[in-house]
Amino acid sequence: MSGLNPERRIRADRRETVRRRVHAEDQLVGGAIRTADTRRLAGSSTSTLEPMLKLTAAVERLAARLAENGARNTVGATCTVEEAAGLLGTTAKGIYALHERGKLPRSIGPGRRLVFLREELLQWARRASPSGGNGR
Repeated sequence: MSGLNPERRIRADRRETVRRRVHAEDQLVGGAIRTADTRRLAGSSTSTLEPMLKLTAAVERLAARLAENGARNTVGATCTVEEAAGLLGTTAKGIYALHERGKLPRSIGPGRRLVFLREELLQWARRASPSGGNGR
């Protein structure tokens, strides 16, 4: 270890210090990384900076779209036994009985836990309702 050039070690330490400082100055603002050190970017040529900015904008748009779709798809997409009972106007015990008889749509829950897709339950309720031609 004593064979290493001390000046070379000092330069490496300086590079590491600068890298840490620049990394610490980067901050997340509004979903995009904004750099506090504008002097570093000012020295970059526009030909190398432009693709990076385009990519950042594209990633921001994609993240916004995914968040939009995720919020739209997950809100009320599934329901538990208690929620299904409220939706169908019965009790939790009644839901378990209907499931045991095979009258309800498939459960998507892991293992023995019953979790239903809300849309499938609503479609089943429309078909099973007295006005749906069931004759009850």
